[in-house]
This record gives sequence, C-alpha cells and structure tokens, in this order.
Amino acid sequence: FGALAAERGQTFDEFVAEQKELDFHPTAQQLKRIEYQIRFRDWAWNSLGFVVNHSFGWLFAALGHRNGRYVVPWKESIVPLNIKYILDVVSSVHGYELLINGAFNGDPHPGNILVLDDGRLGLIDYGQVK
Repeated sequence: FGALAAERGQTFDEFVAEQKELDFHPTAQQLKRIEYQIRFRDWAWNSLGFVVNHSFGWLFAALGHRNGRYVVPWKESIVPLNIKYILDVVSSVHGYELLINGAFNGDPHPGNILVLDDGRLGLIDYGQVK
C-alpha cells in the first residue's frame, strides 16, 4: 500500500487513516453485485484472450514469443467472501444445535468450516459432539 499512497501523494499513515474513515461495510446485495462485476470482467478478459490466442497465436509463436500461441493468460479472480453472512449462519447453526437439539460440536474453529464452490457452508469434524 506504500506505493499506492506515494502515487496519490500521501504518506502511508495518511493513506491508512483515509481508508479507515471510509468505513465501507457492504451489504449482501452489494457483495453479490461486486461478485457479478468480477465474474463479468473475467468473462470479458477470457473471451478476448480466446479470440487473440486463436486468431493471432500462430503469429506470436512464429515470432518466438515465450508462451508460444497463448499470449493472453486465462484469468479467474477470487471473489470476496461475505464474512457477516458466514458468521451469522455459523452462529445460528451452533445456537440451534445447543439450544434446540441439545447436542453440539465440541470443537468449533475456523478449520472446521468449509466454504463450498456454490457458496454453501460445510461444517465438519463432529468427532467431539457433546
């Protein structure tokens, strides 16, 4: 972030203070929109890359480009997680286990929570159920 602060003509401490003042906490709907924008950007990049690689790749390969035919790399960005939603679901599940079922996971920690590809949560390691 130091380079970004210098680019904006600020010191690192000024940049950090400015970012803390923004206090951006996106809602679930805003996070979903950000996810769609990231996925669309990746789709557009990959579509353009496919056209360039398969139309002009032979030219780049003939000119001795180090990657051969594939000069535009495939791109797949990491979408930010909705931490508020994850914490809400996990606390609701553990509360339900404890207060309704009477049995609960005796070893809850972040290593026992999986975020699946489709956005669902997986709770594992119920070896110490009380």
